[in-house]
Amino acid sequence: MGEEGFNRQFQEMQTVLEKPPGDHNRHYRFLNSPPGAPECINAVYIDKQNVGLYYPAGNHVLKQGMFQVSCTKQENYGYCTKRLLTIKHNEPNGQSSEREVTHFEFNAWDNTSDVPKSSKDYLDLIKSVDANLRETSNRGPVLVHCLDGTGKSALFCIVSILVEKMKIDQEVSVVNTIRKVRSRRTSAIPNMAQFEFCYKCVLSYIKSFDYSQYSNFTGSVTSVSTT
Repeated sequence: MGEEGFNRQFQEMQTVLEKPPGDHNRHYRFLNSPPGAPECINAVYIDKQNVGLYYPAGNHVLKQGMFQVSCTKQENYGYCTKRLLTIKHNEPNGQSSEREVTHFEFNAWDNTSDVPKSSKDYLDLIKSVDANLRETSNRGPVLVHCLDGTGKSALFCIVSILVEKMKIDQEVSVVNTIRKVRSRRTSAIPNMAQFEFCYKCVLSYIKSFDYSQYSNFTGSVTSVSTT
């Protein structure tokens, strides 16, 4: 698809959806969770702006009111940093409870750019998050956040959906996937650079396979890039 085609599809998407009144789709977690509710939230942080450190650095313990957070493990992979955070809630009656959160911080996104440096690094992040969910017995929901909750977070959600659909259906529509996400997050994919990056991620994902073993993907490379 040429630049003209990308521009046309992007502009069409800009007028497809009207902004819904309010936002009732944000995920909430409460201390008094009902029985059977997941015991943790897996966090993915995609932003490098200086908004303050909300997790402890090194061996420090971060305290705020009845809560304290400690980092019990940290692994650096270049494109991302993986941490295991322990959150302790000290109740007024002297009792306390703890929960663990696996925290991923994506490092390969320059604040001066609208998109990550590499589609490969971005797919590796998604792969790492997915692998962590599969390895843990307690699969709580994944909380994705950035500065405004739309621009960078929405890109992660959309590319994750695209990859999952490729795994299951072996075909995907980038435009339709973005439209569905924008029905809940109207600010998702706010610029052409992110729109094109979604296609790059799909193509990078396809090219990561051994074509001799996954021949059913090869015939769809052209159709994927023009969907």
